[in-house]
Amino acid sequence: MYLRNTCITQCKGSALIIVLWISFVLFLAAVFVIKSSREMIFSSEITMDKLQAQLDAESVVEIIKFYGSTGRFSFNYIQNPYLKKEGVPNKIYIDGREIKLPLGKIKMYDTGGLMNVWYLNPEYVKRFLEARGVNYKVAAIIKNSILDWYDSDDLSRLNGAEEYYYQFEAGAKYKPRNSPAVQSTDELHLIRGLTDEKNWQKIKNYLYLAPHSNLNINAMDKLMLQAVFGLTKDETANIIFLRKTKGFITLHDIGRLTGRNMDLYFDTVSNFPSLVIKLNVESKYKEAREVLTALIDFKADIKMPYKVLEFNY
Repeated sequence: MYLRNTCITQCKGSALIIVLWISFVLFLAAVFVIKSSREMIFSSEITMDKLQAQLDAESVVEIIKFYGSTGRFSFNYIQNPYLKKEGVPNKIYIDGREIKLPLGKIKMYDTGGLMNVWYLNPEYVKRFLEARGVNYKVAAIIKNSILDWYDSDDLSRLNGAEEYYYQFEAGAKYKPRNSPAVQSTDELHLIRGLTDEKNWQKIKNYLYLAPHSNLNINAMDKLMLQAVFGLTKDETANIIFLRKTKGFITLHDIGRLTGRNMDLYFDTVSNFPSLVIKLNVESKYKEAREVLTALIDFKADIKMPYKVLEFNY
């Protein structure tokens, strides 16, 4: 009888231990499931917030498409009263000023204040880089290397770069294009001198690619004014002061202030926007952030009031 009771007690003890272990395992499983669920919910929230930020950024692009195609372009801004009720200002500057919209922040640049790589003037690049502190000898190498990249022959200019330089001196696996038909702004990063990341970072945001081009003196910053006209810092400061005071400038103003002959610029430089706009958008939703860029041509034709030439996240 004693042995029987002892056996029963031991069995009950073993069963209790098993139950406790099962309960413990189930508890751990529950904790794991709860933790995983929280992580999944948190991850889903982040994804949804990111998607919302992206949708907001894309909505801003759509707003600007309408704004530019129905608005009136002036020297360095677009004027449009039709979206005022939606919180969009009736004047948006296209000289790089930051503008706050309900769904995000934007910066718009008239490409008339930048350099088109399809119509690139290597002398402008040289002056621009010098204005940004690049050594004049390095800037001259970059200028001649751009000329060699764009021309059709394989004859290297003094301090330039043709096939021999890239493949035997630089050890690159590419040749110069030997044609002005470059495929992207990033292609210029392959050119001698611009392969240097410091030099490239100084100029890359001033480059764009479009099928047509004209320069706009009212969209140029001080660096571009120096690059295009070869101005001194003092001359540039005087011109920018006049533009800020007057609201716009003309080639006549630049000639009057500097004593330079502007006749050579009348065919390539204007005081009116090019109508090709570079757009930078930044949208935030909670902790999520989305940045995109677009290049929009507002030169209307029979089929379209605008064309999106480039769109990047």
